[in-house]
Amino acid sequence: HQYSASTGVMLHWGQKEFDWGVQAFNGAGHIEKKEREQTKGLTTKFEYSINKEVRVGVSLLSEEDPNQNKKNMKALTAKFKVGNGSSLMAEFGEIINTTKTNSQTTSNYMFMQNHLNLTRGLYFITTFEYFQSDLDKDSEIYVVSPGLQYFPWQRVELRAELRNERKFSSETVNNNQTPIDNDTWDFIGQVHLWF
Repeated sequence: HQYSASTGVMLHWGQKEFDWGVQAFNGAGHIEKKEREQTKGLTTKFEYSINKEVRVGVSLLSEEDPNQNKKNMKALTAKFKVGNGSSLMAEFGEIINTTKTNSQTTSNYMFMQNHLNLTRGLYFITTFEYFQSDLDKDSEIYVVSPGLQYFPWQRVELRAELRNERKFSSETVNNNQTPIDNDTWDFIGQVHLWF
C-alpha cells in the first residue's frame, strides 16, 4: 500500500554465472506512518547458473518491528529454460515468526510458475501456490491460477488469470483432510505500461 516504502542500502554483484545481493533496510522514517509498520532488517539472495538451462539460488531475510516481533525467512529457488522461449520457476521456503514473548510459529510455502510460449508475444501461464501457516496445525491452502500473458506492442503487457483457492484442514472431519470451505474463484486482469 502507499506506506510500504522502505529506506535501505543495497549491494549487488553480478557475473555471467552468478548474482549476489544484500540489502539492509530501516523502515521508512522519512514517511509519517504507523509505528508498527516500521520494520528493520537484512535480506540477501544468491543465484548460480549450473548451465544455460538451469539456475538455482537461495534467499534469506531477517526483520524486526518496533514491538520486537521478529520474522526470519529462507528459501530455495530454481529456474529452468524449457524449449525455445518457455520457462519454469519454483521457490520453496520457510517462515519463522517470533513474538516479543518468544512464542514461535513456523510456516512453509511453495510457489511454481511456468511460461509456455504459444506464439510471439503470447504466453500461457500456470501458477501453483501452497501455504501452511503453522506446521503444528494441519491446515493448508492451495492456489492454482491458469492465465494468459500477451505483449501486443513494445512496452505494453496484458495479463488475465483465473485464480482458484481451496483451504484444507484435518481438524474438521474425522482427522481426514477435507476442504473447510468452498472453492474461492477470482478473475484477475492487469495492464502494464512501461514508459
